[in-house]
Amino acid sequence: MLVQLLTAFGNAVGRQPHFEIEGAAQRANLFVLVVGRSAKARKGTAWAHVVKLLKRVDLGWTEKCLASNLSSGEGVMWAVRDQDIKKDDATNGQERHWGEIENDKRLLVVQSEFASALRIQRREGNVLSAIVRQAWDGGKLRILTKNSPVEATGAHISIIGHITIDELVWELTATDEANGYANRFLFVCAERSKLLPLGGKVDPQT
Repeated sequence: MLVQLLTAFGNAVGRQPHFEIEGAAQRANLFVLVVGRSAKARKGTAWAHVVKLLKRVDLGWTEKCLASNLSSGEGVMWAVRDQDIKKDDATNGQERHWGEIENDKRLLVVQSEFASALRIQRREGNVLSAIVRQAWDGGKLRILTKNSPVEATGAHISIIGHITIDELVWELTATDEANGYANRFLFVCAERSKLLPLGGKVDPQT
């Protein structure tokens, strides 16, 4: 519950809070992978408590900045995309804006079945792994395609993934370990410490 709360808070506060290491700004966008036994570690239950608390603090963020599926790098970028700018002959070459601009560049992806994301990114031509690594680094996200180039600047992306130990061993490849993908995640082992017949409850006054 604590690491998921820290990840959510780090995304909600945006890009401004940071500290510098070797001249590079380190921001509060965390990537966390909660590893535990299915139906035993209560990974999803912990997140339910976190999001309930954050709805009381910032309802706008919970409604606009939460996503639940890592299926493609293009999808991640589209959620925080810049406004498309094109030059139109009808306006003597002046820039015109097409489509909606995404002013809020905060995005927290909560992937309850992270093993599926690991499988998807191994498909030929899928750029999800590369975009995830760029997102953690905080750089400019860009995909060049012939018909629809997508670009995202100033994005603040965080990830919470849930996975079992067996799935992690099977699905995390040597390439993920070697190219820095796995290094960007904080791995947390989750175990249920007690049985509560009616579930836990966070005091709303604390």
